[in-house]
Amino acid sequence: MSLMPDYWFARVFFDADKAGSTADVYLLDSAISLQSMQAIASRSDCDASCFCLSGERAGIYKVDTFNCQQRIQTCGHGLLASAAVILEHNYDDNFSSRSLVLQTTQESIAVKREKDFIWIGFESLPLGCSESDEESLQVAACFSVAPEKMTRVGGDSSYWVIEWRPDVDLAKLSVNFKALIVSTRRSIIATQKNSRSSDDFNLRYFAPQYGTDEDKATGSACRVLTSYWQQQRDPQVDSEQQFHAHQLSSTGATMACKIQLEKVWISGNIALERENISSQSSALATLKKQR
Repeated sequence: MSLMPDYWFARVFFDADKAGSTADVYLLDSAISLQSMQAIASRSDCDASCFCLSGERAGIYKVDTFNCQQRIQTCGHGLLASAAVILEHNYDDNFSSRSLVLQTTQESIAVKREKDFIWIGFESLPLGCSESDEESLQVAACFSVAPEKMTRVGGDSSYWVIEWRPDVDLAKLSVNFKALIVSTRRSIIATQKNSRSSDDFNLRYFAPQYGTDEDKATGSACRVLTSYWQQQRDPQVDSEQQFHAHQLSSTGATMACKIQLEKVWISGNIALERENISSQSSALATLKKQR
């Protein structure tokens, strides 16, 4: 096993009154096993652990992300944290920050810097139509307040986008997680217009089927919601104008989102702290000796 001598602690999607989410980011100098990655992640206090390995072509990095229990296919805050570390601290002499691409198991994520912000760009996901069927009725019954609209996105294991009226207190919405697990395989993106601004929306994210009752900060959900709310925007508004997403989790998070060049772009505040790998747990120190 081989790890760079240091790693980075990242705080992402925070602001003055929202804590956002956290990630450990490792720049690898050679490949390690998925089992080793999971062992490291299982002993981390962060919401995600990201392992970045430079590809054969300059500017392409493979990124594998784990939480303490399992691998994460698409982790918005982890990808943004990884992009920030690579842009600021990569060790590749041939690297060009103007052409960074992050490669996950499912897709390639574009990265760009605009002024003081780093943006990650996803392909947009096709949205379905508002639906009412047996599954939607079962899912709706899992919430303390009836939703206004429900929309399927992606395959059977993808998402329900569920919209509530702006006057509903989304932060106080309660969920019957046991019933939700048996009602659908889809993760739930709960959303509503923000009553203070037409360019803001609120969200919460529930995925008890995959071990997370509620996520703190979900950049990947904003990939879906940016397209969702763009469809409902006044056509007179510039299509590239930013949205601001407010995640109403226990810690809170805030994200910037926009559609540009046929991609959905996500950004937010990022703070990095460099850590010495020797300060990690004894289990990580043992893994390091396997080099």
